[in-house]
Amino acid sequence: MGVLRIRNRWVAMLAHTGLAVVLMTLCRLLYYFFNKSLFSFIAMPHLLTLLAGGLHYDVAVILYGCIIYYLMMIAGALLPPRVEQRRWWQVVRAVGFLLPMGLMLVMNICDTGYYPYILSRASRHLFYEFGEEDMVGLAGGFMVQFWPLTLAFFALMSLLVYGFLHFSFAPVVEQKRSPLVHRIAGALVAVGLIVVGMRGTLRSHERPLSETIADRYIEDYREVALVLNTPYSLSRSSGARFVRYRFYDPTELRRIFDPVYQAEPLEPGDTLFGSLRGYNVMIVLMESMGREYIGALNTDIPGYESYTPFLDSLIPHTLYAKYGYANGKRSVESFPSIYASLPTFGATFNDKEFQMNSYQQCHAFTSGLPLMLRDEGHDLKFYHGDEPGAMGFYEFLHRMGLERQYTAEDFRQEVPDADRYFMKSWGVFDDPFEQAMARDMKRSLREPFGAFFFSLTNHHPFQLPRGYEKRYKPGTLPIHRTAQYADEALRDFFDSIKDEPWYDHTIFVITGDHTNQSDRPEYDCPAGRSMVPICFYVPDGSLRGEISDRVVQHLDIYPTLLYLLGIDRAIYSYGHNIFDDWVDHYALNNFFDRYFLFTKELTVVMRRDGEVSLEAPRAPVQTDHPDPTLPSDSIRDHYSHLLRAIAQDYSERLFSSGFVLTDTDAAEESAQH
Repeated sequence: MGVLRIRNRWVAMLAHTGLAVVLMTLCRLLYYFFNKSLFSFIAMPHLLTLLAGGLHYDVAVILYGCIIYYLMMIAGALLPPRVEQRRWWQVVRAVGFLLPMGLMLVMNICDTGYYPYILSRASRHLFYEFGEEDMVGLAGGFMVQFWPLTLAFFALMSLLVYGFLHFSFAPVVEQKRSPLVHRIAGALVAVGLIVVGMRGTLRSHERPLSETIADRYIEDYREVALVLNTPYSLSRSSGARFVRYRFYDPTELRRIFDPVYQAEPLEPGDTLFGSLRGYNVMIVLMESMGREYIGALNTDIPGYESYTPFLDSLIPHTLYAKYGYANGKRSVESFPSIYASLPTFGATFNDKEFQMNSYQQCHAFTSGLPLMLRDEGHDLKFYHGDEPGAMGFYEFLHRMGLERQYTAEDFRQEVPDADRYFMKSWGVFDDPFEQAMARDMKRSLREPFGAFFFSLTNHHPFQLPRGYEKRYKPGTLPIHRTAQYADEALRDFFDSIKDEPWYDHTIFVITGDHTNQSDRPEYDCPAGRSMVPICFYVPDGSLRGEISDRVVQHLDIYPTLLYLLGIDRAIYSYGHNIFDDWVDHYALNNFFDRYFLFTKELTVVMRRDGEVSLEAPRAPVQTDHPDPTLPSDSIRDHYSHLLRAIAQDYSERLFSSGFVLTDTDAAEESAQH
């Protein structure tokens, strides 16, 4: 088929815009079909409705992204014809369309493969999260593992280039041009349509292109990603992702939620408070170790397949949560939750975006587990098998007083022929790194110490060391083999340190940073997508048992440790001491572009605009009741207000006062409480 030379510039603009819309729609269909298992509840007629809703966002990002092309086409109507006939003008105009459209296709295609991991469209935080990594290696691994998406990308790019060249605009000569008044009128109409398209709505009272447009088309919050597109999500600033809520006046807010926590005996004669004073503390944060992979935490499900024999053997000797929850879907969200008891609600405290948006208060902390341990005389060190500075982990901990780390760089200096122990894209495989960590702990840490370890291997691209491929049962997902490897590496680590004199009086907190790949129907719900092991292990047997009467979250780890260690300094905490029977026990998370609050009684879901909905708890991941229903109106109202209050308190501190707690603040807020 030959080139269709279009003489009318407005027709050419419409044809190219239509081409772009078709390509973006194909990307959305690819998003849906590639992740069909996560969208199986969507009927085909409703899918068409979602596609129609997506046009708002597609048209807007096309107009924004290709603005150079559109401006040159409009300007060409008013400039002398010889300008448009120059080669450089035509090249710039073509690049102004093809380059941004190509980038938008890349964004959508890559995000298609990323969606199952975070259950939301990707945001700008992705670049800060992986900015220090080998992006070439990561991209190469992505292209191989997700080869259908790679083929789809090249097909769409070919269609883009072919379509643009096929619908070629050929400017007319001076003698054939329409009258100037007609060209001015056409330009004004084009500008008006572009402005309306950029806004995404004709309603003057609405914020241009807000998420509320998507809410008109969805029936289930899980559908929101099919209405949005990745260029739009990436373009949202950090400030735009957070709303400064005003649900309650200050007095009412403190009545509902007070973030000030101070460890103290829970009752007269409380022997548990301070019972582990002076103990070492080690946080074992396991990459992507969801509860779903651990047989010991799924004994209620007959015939459940386990991929963690060591954890299965260890958990009965720990104090563990039957219903344990992470507070995010990414590694960088777990650090504030665990080490500072601060949720992130989709952002992080260790990326550059906060600095760019003047959230300087997020870069100062007067509390945090490392600070508290340091002030109690603990020797601190962070262990991570990636390169120094990876993903901002050390930077975050450093703001809380940690000054030493052991990374891949140290591993190279210590281990002969170290490169053979490295994965292609990340860092050192878990087992050799954990053995090196054990050696370093023995020689470099003095008691009492605080050791903070974050594993690595159980992560995309789920690579195993050479020779390990047939060592483990294959499972049904790629992560099932790396989960077995991570479990074995942890077993070897404990074997290496169990004879140390400090072993018996060390508190090991073992948890996963977030969930990952899933194919168990029991976990196909927001609660299930948030569940990780949370275990407190003290080898001398000081703590043991199952916590099944309440949910436990990452946010609870820090205040609980302060209670056990007898450290009674006031802190900001969005979690609670797990032993306290007089407080609400809940778990927070953020995905599907929603805020979630989980309890054993219900799930509360809050949209960005503050609208709240309620769901019954899901068995067996949230409750052991075989036929759970919503509780009484009073309980539902209580938790609805609680989630709103938490979101308001968090947003106020994010935008103004920050998360720095002074002695005066602590006294005032405790008095109010």
